[in-house]
Amino acid sequence: MPFWLQRCVSLLEKIWRPELAHDALNGSHNPSAKALLATRAALNSLASRVKFQWFDIPERIFGMTDEGSDGKSARVVLQKGYHDFFQNEFLNASLEQQHRASLAFAVTLTHELAHAVYLILRCGSINVPEPYFSPADPVNELGSACISSLFNVEIQPINMLFSAKDGLSCHRWADRYRPGPLTHHAVPIGWVCSLFDERTWQRIRREGKGELAVPIGNLSSMAPLTEDFQGLS
Repeated sequence: MPFWLQRCVSLLEKIWRPELAHDALNGSHNPSAKALLATRAALNSLASRVKFQWFDIPERIFGMTDEGSDGKSARVVLQKGYHDFFQNEFLNASLEQQHRASLAFAVTLTHELAHAVYLILRCGSINVPEPYFSPADPVNELGSACISSLFNVEIQPINMLFSAKDGLSCHRWADRYRPGPLTHHAVPIGWVCSLFDERTWQRIRREGKGELAVPIGNLSSMAPLTEDFQGLS
């Protein structure tokens, strides 16, 4: 497995089950470690049900997921721009940029896998819309709902750069469905880098998943990005 993909997978494991990762990785046999191993087994079972492809998707999106031809699997298509950056530029990028790009890719994978799991569970049934992740969700969109439930905001690379060279932006998901322009804010690099610090995950295990959220209390004080600079909306 390439070095950059190992980093992304490691981050995904912590994001999905932060309270369990430490015990399992250290060989513990307590219930939380067993729960994480069960979660990993469930994810591994998706390997035969989800097909991943790299493609130059013309739309301004980072990935897309559709149903397999057998009605029991899913296909996740990821922007080839991610692949090109990780293969050709990742190791020469600054550590901060590596962290931003790894997080952006992990967010995209989580978003698309949320759709893939639903399509697999639907088992070919047609005209069955995605369920609401939470009663408070503005629409039934599992990918965005999953990301918002983890971080309290949606996260994306500024200017649609898969390298995250210009940084990451965030916005409240519900704001996309309110009148007026959508305001994006820069994601603090300190918060991004903290996700790659084991001390952060120790705190999350003590205090709960809420510590994973982008510092939403400071969102209103962050300088909003201009429309030309905010990328995908």
